[in-house]
Amino acid sequence: AVSAAAQCGDYVVLSHGRRVTVHKWVGDKFVQVAFYESDFYGVALSVVPHRRECSIPSHIPRSAHRPRCRVFSAYIHITDVYRGERLLRFDEHSAFHGSRKLKFLAKERHTEFRGDALTGGFWFSPPGLDLCVTDDLGNLRLLQFDPTGLESQGKAFLATRSNVHTGQRFSSGLTIKMHSPESDVTMTTSKGHIVKRERFGMVLTSLEGGMSALVPCKSERQFRRLFMLQTILEKALWHPLACNPRAHRRPRLKRFGCAAAIEAGDSWKNILDGELLWRFVYLPSDMQEEFAGAVGVSVSKVFTSLLDLDMAFVKM
Repeated sequence: AVSAAAQCGDYVVLSHGRRVTVHKWVGDKFVQVAFYESDFYGVALSVVPHRRECSIPSHIPRSAHRPRCRVFSAYIHITDVYRGERLLRFDEHSAFHGSRKLKFLAKERHTEFRGDALTGGFWFSPPGLDLCVTDDLGNLRLLQFDPTGLESQGKAFLATRSNVHTGQRFSSGLTIKMHSPESDVTMTTSKGHIVKRERFGMVLTSLEGGMSALVPCKSERQFRRLFMLQTILEKALWHPLACNPRAHRRPRLKRFGCAAAIEAGDSWKNILDGELLWRFVYLPSDMQEEFAGAVGVSVSKVFTSLLDLDMAFVKM
């Protein structure tokens, strides 16, 4: 039986049992063009298609040469309840190659310590492409495929970029582009050039009726400014029932293990606590000036940063 399906350009990706297949309509027939025999049972699929340029192979006659050709490929994210996440890549080779491939790239590690995965999807966070995963323990994880990173161990594993406890069991998520020029992320390249990248947000809904948004900061400076303010608010404000927000945001594990605890580490610090930051708006003016001065900025600068994140969510 088919457990998950997703569209991939002109193709359809199906997950049934331990097999992932890619199909295409040829005339009035539904033809299988690629498959992958896996060791997991996919319950959710998400696909990011893109087209890339490639060079014409050298064995093609010069009379048929063209400077560039367009090749369709896509990243396929598969969620398994118990075995975590898998990342595959589908390549549609040109007619000169005459073949299509579905290739395994990386998987999540230490899944025995984590909760059962509920949903997953792609989240575009410049300069990379992350995988967003939620589980039944209320955690939200951002995984990244980084072949050159030490944590990936030779392209075999997905690196944990962030891991935070939200307190909600999200059952579905939707990635949405922010339709505003002011939403672009300002980044500095390795050559020192300043470029702008589009921002994407993600809306998550839970079975309990809750809704949350995951929005990237406009710049690293903005993130550091708000993180310093968050640290001050954690220590200076009174919290209901003396509950520490920092302890609440630490990821929950099924059972503790050295490897999983080290990997979780301080990864929860990579995501800001919007619920805590917005308490700054309702503070008396004298406390606002005191906390903003401790960060080293004015109160208006803090309001501008908070308003940018709020408007980014509104314009999604």
